[in-house]
Amino acid sequence: MKLRRIVIMAIACSILLAGCNVTMQGNGGNGDQGVAANYEVEIAGLQAPDGSRALNDSHVAMVFIRIFSPDRKTMFTPRAGSKSYPDEDGAFFFNTDDLKSGTLRVSIEEDPTAEAFKLTKVVFVAYATDSYGNHLYSGHAFADATGGKVIIPMRLGYQVGGLASENWGPSGGFIFYEDTANQLYYEMAPYDVDSLAWATVGDGQPQPATNAQGEVIGDGKPNTYEICNLKTFTSSAASAAYNWSFHGYDNTVGGPINTSPKTYRGWFLPSTGEWAAIYQAIKVNNLNPDLQGYMLENALYWTSTADKDDATVAWAANPGFYPGIYMGKEDRLLKLRVRAIRTFPFALYPFGLEPPKDTPPVDPPPQS
Repeated sequence: MKLRRIVIMAIACSILLAGCNVTMQGNGGNGDQGVAANYEVEIAGLQAPDGSRALNDSHVAMVFIRIFSPDRKTMFTPRAGSKSYPDEDGAFFFNTDDLKSGTLRVSIEEDPTAEAFKLTKVVFVAYATDSYGNHLYSGHAFADATGGKVIIPMRLGYQVGGLASENWGPSGGFIFYEDTANQLYYEMAPYDVDSLAWATVGDGQPQPATNAQGEVIGDGKPNTYEICNLKTFTSSAASAAYNWSFHGYDNTVGGPINTSPKTYRGWFLPSTGEWAAIYQAIKVNNLNPDLQGYMLENALYWTSTADKDDATVAWAANPGFYPGIYMGKEDRLLKLRVRAIRTFPFALYPFGLEPPKDTPPVDPPPQS
């Protein structure tokens, strides 16, 4: 995974909460040395059901932007100026103090059209959150790799499933499930982690039993934490999923938690129920699954669900089957494909509900 620097210089922010658009004005390519592509970015707030507009919503506290290659395999790394702040996960964001008046320059330092990239397009992904980090609005737009003007239309929430080309999650992945009861979106990573064993143990050691047996949507995260905390394992697919980033991964159980500023943390290995949800989301018009668009293969992928009776096997899924996803038990030592997923919160209160009184708790990482 290549991570390339984005130079973002703030010069008097021109983002008006009282208006409908956010404008970031490029420098015209005349002033900066070593800058290959400059952009004017306009975030266009679409009208919401209550008549408000995305950036005229008083609940909006932050607007985030990330820039990806169209194949989703490169996330460019923001660099912020004095009036803006890069977050720890590779996004450039504006807070309410920034959202006043002025202009911002957005530029990519390396040339996206150069031999190392050979890009003709890049993708701008934007999303707006409240002060608790709940996602409210999202949007994306393709832009010329050489620079120019970019208009990002914003929508309420995120697209779930459907055409992969229109499905852009905040970390460059795919949104496959909306949990309205818990107000969570589920996002699948844009590509596989690797092909790995479900779990390995020391020479001559038997595979241990584990309580990572959850089968429904919402069980992938506790399953993953259970596996990561079981020191009998020397490596696991769950650890690789948890530590996945645009750099690579670390599948060592009890290994270091990935704290790189260039990652978007919170990944885990899907349960069997979550794989079933992925399958339902990637079927286009309720027909064959769009494997190519969603960067999946007609192959076995590990779930985080261990078998309840046999400690030598765990459940695997193949999303390439139709009209139903294949689920079966496989030897834990087999090297199967691994794909990470994550959740992030959204809020409904822009249209009548009130925000929570306290900041939602942050999930603790697995114990090292």
